[in-house]
Amino acid sequence: MKITQIMLSKGWGGAERIFIDLVKGLAERDIQVQAIMDKRFKQKSQLEHVADVYPFHIRPLFHWDFLAANRLHRAIKEFSPDIVHCHLSRAALMGGSAAGRLSLPAVTTTHNNMKLKYCRKIDRFLVLTENQRSYLTSQGIENSAITKIPNFSNVEPVAEVEKKLDPVFVAYGRMVPKKGFDDLIHAFSLLKKRNPRIKLLLGGDGAQKDKLHRLTLELGVEQQVHFVGWIDNVREFLSQGTVFVLPSRDEPFGIVLLEAMANGLPIVTTKTGGACEILGDETAYFSEIADPVSLSKAMERALSAPECWSKAEAALMLFNARYRKNSVIPRIISYYHELLLDLGVA
Repeated sequence: MKITQIMLSKGWGGAERIFIDLVKGLAERDIQVQAIMDKRFKQKSQLEHVADVYPFHIRPLFHWDFLAANRLHRAIKEFSPDIVHCHLSRAALMGGSAAGRLSLPAVTTTHNNMKLKYCRKIDRFLVLTENQRSYLTSQGIENSAITKIPNFSNVEPVAEVEKKLDPVFVAYGRMVPKKGFDDLIHAFSLLKKRNPRIKLLLGGDGAQKDKLHRLTLELGVEQQVHFVGWIDNVREFLSQGTVFVLPSRDEPFGIVLLEAMANGLPIVTTKTGGACEILGDETAYFSEIADPVSLSKAMERALSAPECWSKAEAALMLFNARYRKNSVIPRIISYYHELLLDLGVA
């Protein structure tokens, strides 16, 4: 089987990470994968010199760029894949158009509730959550055209949960408003008044980083909040913490949750769509969105409640059963085969 995967984002987040991991995971199973990326994509080097992966770079200047679209069309035509699989809106727009011109099936993983004007040439939709399915059906997409397959993580899970005593919270991600790190710092400052021994390790980078630094100074927690920069080794970073916190205001899925589950940490998360589908009361502590008081109380429970370790163990078991690469990649391959049969092109 030959699959074209398209990601035309320049930055680095959950969708981009799953694109890289999916391309590698398919190639490991003897599928030839054409990986079409923006020349400015920060992590494109990860797919160089990988067996059965054929990188191709374009540089769209606008959401629709005729020159880039023609290059993409020619590249797909030359590769002659069985399916074109697009990620995010620009890829869906340009990749779907190219697939239509070549009479190839086009699939998109939505990753979020993107506008369907970009998906006019898409045949099938892969969603990560039931929330995303509901959004698509509310926009007129037939349920029969939608399949739910969750994201996965390459992180190797720990053998067992390690019960730690140090009051260290860990969080990481892009430092942008929707990730809610300012809410986390406010919540941390509230909790510090009740527990002065706590620490917070905050990983990642982004436009809000300087603002978050200033916030720690304003709240007097600069000695307890440590900005550790970009995280390359997730396992090593998470091993330094006792409790993982995801303070997002909007999180369509949340791969970082999978990584925390795999590392056996008690988890505190806001009630975003992705978190509420992945986890439940038996596997995590929940807080209201954009509510530092609620978040501080959930963090306090996770740090002190005796059942925190049983929740971490249940989350680890859930990860092993549902979110490992070896569980999800075969489902995606089966989906490709079923799609070709359904469309009569197998």
